[in-house]
Amino acid sequence: MKILFVFDEFNGFINQFKSKSFECFYASFYPASPVANFVPQDYIKSAREGANFIEKIFREQEWDIVVFSSETLVKETASYFAGEHRLGLVTHAEELIFNENGLSVRASAWENYEVRIISHSLPLLVISRSEGIVPVNIKEKEIIYFTKDSSVTLLSREALGENPLKSAKIVVCIGRGVKRELIPQVLDFGSKIGAGIGCTRPVADSGTLPYEMVIGETGISISPDVYISFGVSGAIQHLSCVNTKYIIAVNSDPLAPIFRKAVLPINQKIEEVLSEMSSNLNDL
Repeated sequence: MKILFVFDEFNGFINQFKSKSFECFYASFYPASPVANFVPQDYIKSAREGANFIEKIFREQEWDIVVFSSETLVKETASYFAGEHRLGLVTHAEELIFNENGLSVRASAWENYEVRIISHSLPLLVISRSEGIVPVNIKEKEIIYFTKDSSVTLLSREALGENPLKSAKIVVCIGRGVKRELIPQVLDFGSKIGAGIGCTRPVADSGTLPYEMVIGETGISISPDVYISFGVSGAIQHLSCVNTKYIIAVNSDPLAPIFRKAVLPINQKIEEVLSEMSSNLNDL
């Protein structure tokens, strides 16, 4: 079977994808990628350009499986491409499994459950949630030319350092349930305990906090020792990217889904909990 790995600049895929005798090829959105068979003539700046890039590769060869990395632009491209061509798309993929019934995908699901999704059509499109490096040795490289997206202009491009949330041992996350006037108190609390501060996507969409702080499928994945959330409902798009055993959840909604995963669910008003926590810290 022929499998195409698609990534931006980061070659991040789980090693289980290479556990079978695949004929593997690699496509990067980064023109100077040293580990890609297919590269664009210029930087890809939008999901539309990414989809055009992949479509050109599809015209030249037939693929059985396409694995997309968890980078934001690549995930957006996967959705755009799948929608254009009416193809199914499996997210949170951990492993490809072959048996007598055909191909299936092991994927993450709610409450630490895993599901096995069986594919009845090809090509199979999956988004990997792994960040493991797969070494590749590319002998041939082809430049792909495609129609550029005129609605997007690249003004500058610069390398960014690693998001500090990725290495934080304690993470405090601000959800939509936190009133705007309470955010400075949450930030102060996080600073006092030496925590990294993150937020959910709706908080960033409202302009309250920057997108660099978003934890979730459209942001970053984190692996802290302790995760403390304020006003976070617990959508799978968010919690699937929180890898920790210890979740402390503060929410005034007794039915908040995050309570099902929390080792310490606190069903109280956020301002009351913040006041008590800050008071206890001041007494130390």
